[in-house]
Amino acid sequence: MIENFTIESLHDRIPIHLTKFHPMEGPARARLLILHGMCEHRGRYRHFAKFLARQELEVYTMDWRGHGDTLVDGHLGYFASESGYLVQTGDLIHVIETLDKGDLPFLVFAHSMGTLYARFLLQSRPHFCDLLLLSGPPANNSKVGGAIFLARILSAIHPTAPSVFLQKLTFSDYAQSIPNRNTDLDWISCDPENVAAYIADPLCGFPFTNRGFLDLYLLTRACFQEPSSEEMISHDLPIHLFRGKGDPCPRPEDGGPEEIKNALRNWGFSQIFEKVYEHSRHELLFDLDKEEVYRDVLEVITTHLSHAH
Repeated sequence: MIENFTIESLHDRIPIHLTKFHPMEGPARARLLILHGMCEHRGRYRHFAKFLARQELEVYTMDWRGHGDTLVDGHLGYFASESGYLVQTGDLIHVIETLDKGDLPFLVFAHSMGTLYARFLLQSRPHFCDLLLLSGPPANNSKVGGAIFLARILSAIHPTAPSVFLQKLTFSDYAQSIPNRNTDLDWISCDPENVAAYIADPLCGFPFTNRGFLDLYLLTRACFQEPSSEEMISHDLPIHLFRGKGDPCPRPEDGGPEEIKNALRNWGFSQIFEKVYEHSRHELLFDLDKEEVYRDVLEVITTHLSHAH
């Protein structure tokens, strides 16, 4: 059974759109929330969610603000007029508190931008879930300071205008990392059919607004901020990182993957595991290694749940 529903944002009352996938057979072993990435939507994760629901999991997908059905004043790529990334984080906390009833293990699978929100939330709520799975996690970027400066100026002039300029600034290095590419989006996948499907989807690949890009840059910077001495506490949350060998988003040629793990270690997380997939880029669930990724995610979940009892 699959059902769509909404949860009202505590910030501005907009409906946050979600889909619930009930376990196919028997009672649920755990609840799992899927957090999609930038410039996509929850509908893309339907196949993955149904796969997990067949494994006795109660699965939820949600649309971030400015994505899919959860629009703010009708705008794609726009979170809020002020502090959008904090508003978005508040929405995430509210969704988790609504879904997590405390009777089952609560798991989170996040992709790309979704991993930024999950990693940011860890800083204030290190136990918001029992198992965290991060797919295609972006690394920090030396350009983020300058990008914030530019985005602040553009946001002051026209916050809700889609910004092709900032889109190119943000993603041009990713596109150029792929030799002999057919499109500037080849960096998302080794599978040309997946790239074509992404391009054809009107709810994917759109440019963020000026304010949306500013929030993305502020969120990225916040993910890599150093904790204070009072915040340096050890946590036992298991965190699993999954990335494609050809994914430029974690900046593998520039020490990005280790930087991501070190940032988590700085905040007290020591149970960090990583797997790299040889024939994939950014979108692991849709790329050439997707069947192996499905199996690995299920194995991690099953192993965790067996040890939790």
